[in-house]
Amino acid sequence: MSCFPDRRCQVLGSKIVTTTWDNAAGRRRVGRTELGCQLDWLIRCVKRRRQRIALVKLSDLVLRDIGLTRIDVAMEADKPFWRP
Repeated sequence: MSCFPDRRCQVLGSKIVTTTWDNAAGRRRVGRTELGCQLDWLIRCVKRRRQRIALVKLSDLVLRDIGLTRIDVAMEADKPFWRP
């Protein structure tokens, strides 16, 4: 029931929370509930969809500058919002 590969979910009281290591500080962080993980996932999906829409709107000149073709953009835009 892990939200992310580097996190572990645990039951604390009546809540399921995840723990992860804060590598920069070298300590363990306890935080997100399962609902929080699901909301994070939903927010990432919305951002991903918006980025794909913005990618479709780019001009051919800009796409050429970043090394993409219209076919690459069409393949990315056709992906469902939940698929990275």
